[in-house]
Order: sequence, then C-alpha cells, then structure tokens
Amino acid sequence: MTRAAFLFDIDGTLLYARGVGRAAFGVAFEAAYGVPYPDLAGLTFVGATDSNVVRQMAAACGVASTPAREEHFFLRLAHAIDAALDQTRPLIYAGVPELVARLAGCGHALGLVTGNVRATAWSKLRHADLDHAFLFGAYGDDHPERAAIAALACARAP
Repeated sequence: MTRAAFLFDIDGTLLYARGVGRAAFGVAFEAAYGVPYPDLAGLTFVGATDSNVVRQMAAACGVASTPAREEHFFLRLAHAIDAALDQTRPLIYAGVPELVARLAGCGHALGLVTGNVRATAWSKLRHADLDHAFLFGAYGDDHPERAAIAALACARAP
C-alpha cells in the first residue's frame, strides 16, 4: 500500500473552538498594541491567517503593526487561547477521532494547513486530544497567504 499524506485545516474541519479565539484576539491585541479593538464581533477569520487578521486590526485602529508588536501579540494570543481552552474544551466534530486514527493506523502521514500560528494550532489540537496524530504542517506564522501555506505543507510532507 502506498503511503499518502492527508492535510487538514483545524477550525471548522477538525474542531470548533467555541469562539475562544475571538475573545483572545481582543485581549492579545490590547496588550500588544495598547488600544482596544472596537469591533471584535465584526472580525472575519474564515479563510484568513492570524497574521493577516492582526494586521487588519492594527490598520483599522491606525497603529503600526511591527514585527516586535506581532511577536508580542502572538505570545499573548497563545497564552489567552490556551487558558480559555483549559476552561472550555473544543468541540471535536463527529467522526474526526475515528478518521484520524484510521488514517494514521494505516501508516498515512497526517498534516496541517492552517491560518493559525503554530502555538495556537497545537494548543487547539492538544486540548482536543488530536495532537498525537499530526506529523507535519504549515501555519499562519509561516506565511500570511493560505495558498503559500498549503504549498509549504506539501513540501514538508514526509
């Protein structure tokens, strides 16, 4: 049997994080940029990378998004998401654990293609008890554009 690689997104594919990301973005943004973001409810995450979302937030607030601020933001974001998921476990979609176990059990390589930065991606997977199955991936902190993230994940496949 030929070994295949299967790539998965996290949010909306493997699990639902119950909205903890939106609140965490607000907390992390205020900590890193020094101003509150006025419209958390209006943020669009679908198809976006975390890097692009924080840059759009900064532009909307009229503040510069520097590499140092982004690094501070993502550290705070990872902490906020991890703490929130300690309190509210993500909802794992029906059939996901079985599918992941079956594919991995057949020797296939499972990877990630996600707009989440690496730290938040692994936090979500860890809280869903899915982290053990994924061997490689590409993340929102690898590149701001989804197409490039997918290409990176393919290149990293064993």
